[in-house]
Amino acid sequence: MTSRVDLLEWLNNLLQINYTKIEQCGTGAAYCQIFDSIYGDVQLNKVNWKAQHEYQYIANFKVLQSAFTSKKVDRPILVERLVKCRMQDNLEFLQWMKRYWDQNYRGTEYDAIARRGGTGISMGGVASRPPSSKNTNRLSPSSAAGGKWSSGASATGSETTSGGSERGGRTAFSPFTGGSNAEAKKVKELREQLEQVSVSVETMTTERDFYFHKLRDVEDIVVGVLEGEATAQDVDEKVLETLRKIQAILYSGTEE
Repeated sequence: MTSRVDLLEWLNNLLQINYTKIEQCGTGAAYCQIFDSIYGDVQLNKVNWKAQHEYQYIANFKVLQSAFTSKKVDRPILVERLVKCRMQDNLEFLQWMKRYWDQNYRGTEYDAIARRGGTGISMGGVASRPPSSKNTNRLSPSSAAGGKWSSGASATGSETTSGGSERGGRTAFSPFTGGSNAEAKKVKELREQLEQVSVSVETMTTERDFYFHKLRDVEDIVVGVLEGEATAQDVDEKVLETLRKIQAILYSGTEE
């Protein structure tokens, strides 16, 4: 198994970058270009090389997933884990990518900088959090019944200035004061959440299909042996019994 030091050295040499931590691969950009170095047809124009936020990382992984699909690579991409930029998750995936690269790289010269349009890759490595949607306008106890908003106003309706003096009179604000900014942030949050849900669904679908095909392969082997049981005198009875149990598990329903 390739060590972290060796992986980083290989990655930096291949992509002409200066990553110092495996976690930095969590942006997805490096994975996209590793795959591009093999086939040369990944849609790198859709990759955000300067990604700094989790929703941008997710978009990069969608490019990688599309490339996997086009080449019929059935390895699940655990996007939700990888974009958290944790070392272990990205180490395992990068190790797999390195094995895949070793098996499929054709040895052609690869100009990584030219392929990404001369730009560098963000060092990334820290998953972002959705921006806060807290509104500085608060509903004061005195105005709650009337549904009016006050900004920094006391229960008596007076407002303290920076110098400590009070301006008399209640300053009432519409519930929509500053609402355009708050609404824009809320819409952005919802879009990010929707993007994450979409990726989660795609990830679960990919995983489902991956393990379904594995089970079908197991089923074919089991059925093939059991159906040829009469002529397969060299098959131990204990082996046949084990295969029957496996077959029973494969064919059992959820209620059993």
